[in-house]
Amino acid sequence: MDHRIETVRKNYEERMTEFVSVLNREDCLPGSKIMDEWRFHLELTLKKYGWVAVYKPLRNNKQLPSTLDYANELVMVEKVEFHNFEAYVIGADQCETQTTSSETSSTVTNKMFCVPLEDLYPCIKQPDSDVDGIEISNIIDQFRFFRVNLWLPWDEEDDNEDWRMSALEPRMQLLYDMDQGLVSCEVFERVKRLWRQAWDIHDTLQSLEVAIDDDGSPVPLEVQAHEEEGLVIKIMQLHHRLDCIKHELERLQNPLIRNLMVREKQRMMQRSDRVEAPWSRLVWGGGSSQDLASLVSDASLVAGSDQRLKMYPLLPLALEEASTGDFIFLAPGKYSVTGSGGLECGGTINGLGMQKAIVSGCEAGDVMFSISCKIVIADETEMGNGGDDCSSAKGFSFTIANVTLEAYKMEICLLLNAGFVLLDNCVIDGGGSHDKDDSVGAIVRAGAKLLARNCTFTGFTSAIIAYENSQVELVNCQIKNCDIGVQIYKGAELSMKQCTLSECSSQGIYYKWCSHVPADKDKLLAEEVLNTLPGVSVSESNFQGVPLAMQVSRNEDDTSIMNLDNCM
Repeated sequence: MDHRIETVRKNYEERMTEFVSVLNREDCLPGSKIMDEWRFHLELTLKKYGWVAVYKPLRNNKQLPSTLDYANELVMVEKVEFHNFEAYVIGADQCETQTTSSETSSTVTNKMFCVPLEDLYPCIKQPDSDVDGIEISNIIDQFRFFRVNLWLPWDEEDDNEDWRMSALEPRMQLLYDMDQGLVSCEVFERVKRLWRQAWDIHDTLQSLEVAIDDDGSPVPLEVQAHEEEGLVIKIMQLHHRLDCIKHELERLQNPLIRNLMVREKQRMMQRSDRVEAPWSRLVWGGGSSQDLASLVSDASLVAGSDQRLKMYPLLPLALEEASTGDFIFLAPGKYSVTGSGGLECGGTINGLGMQKAIVSGCEAGDVMFSISCKIVIADETEMGNGGDDCSSAKGFSFTIANVTLEAYKMEICLLLNAGFVLLDNCVIDGGGSHDKDDSVGAIVRAGAKLLARNCTFTGFTSAIIAYENSQVELVNCQIKNCDIGVQIYKGAELSMKQCTLSECSSQGIYYKWCSHVPADKDKLLAEEVLNTLPGVSVSESNFQGVPLAMQVSRNEDDTSIMNLDNCM
């Protein structure tokens, strides 16, 4: 018989739509009524018998020894007991040998056993062609997801609050934030531990309360040394602990509190002065030992052979624990981020391997990376060497190397507030289509310095904006598929060497003398005039696919700008 089962992975919106459909009462729906809604939904949608599933017990310690013999085996569902959310099943091999209903009855009487409904994973292909295995799988998956990830022991005791508002939405958001690595390691582990403890305490309480209610007062194994009075005290202590867990989880479900915890930790790390060597933090999803050895070897070439190494499965976790000056190394793969984390004041993000690591903003927002480094002055020869060697990166406050940044949902990919920033062998990709009116690859504010080597900027409204008293140096870079290539304000410094600008629909370079200049005062200038602009140096560069002239905002009394017609 075919053992294949349906594997379901749904996003936040899909899950919420399903649960709203199941719990669709218009009036207040307290926790005490939630299970009634599920019973009603399952009775309407789930076939009561005659379908095959793989039995995978979620909590082996709760199963009877006889049922564990069928773990990960095919079973036939003989009857679904909706009241208790259980199913009576028999081994699928028994069904194949049964030929008459009388034989079935006698066999089932001896070998039928009861399992939780969420422990069943229906097969895609069912013996009965009238049974839709995928539909049954989807129904069971909805209930399993709810029972395992959203339901807690105290929910059924609440008769006042609407469970959908007080529990469903915040728990769903917390769950998907954890899945995407958007919460701290401490919060992630704490939530898992509290969730597990809550159900363990609930199970213990049930056994103790049953024991104390019996006339003979039988004592369960875990408290067999206690008298009845000891049982009462134990129950009171467990109820108190369960109440503490409830209140702590309610706090952790609040995204505002979680974000405040993360920000406070980042501020504490930024305030503290480094007294120890930087950490190398390797983000790696797993693989062979040879792959790991190769990654560590590559990382040691950048950070040094005496590096202190720590590994993470997700980039946000590494960024959160990082401190100023740390190295974060990315194995080839795709990652998502919500900010600079502990590296906002300086550090290194370096992709390892032949293929670039891809880092994307996982949710729509204003800024993907905000960088406010303490200025670390690099040697002037390093600023302009234009070489491929990244060893000079150690002189910079913040370095991103061998990485593709996908800012499809972001208004600003890189916001450089202060300090030196080096981009080496990177792709800064805006996607070419944005919900926002204006998208920028990199904004360089006053006092900040950007050096980009062997990089590509593509798909933005403006690839780079350099404000007054900022510095931008581009070496062997490409800017393409943007509305404006480089927008530079008077007082900024721009150096371009061996660069290519193509497919810029408005201007390749847009020099602005002040922030607000009417469009009718814009003039065009020829390529050879660029080097006459204050702070601008362009050499060995090619403007493919764009006019050999740049739009210039200027004061009318300035005579250093020539009209395009006079330069041709």
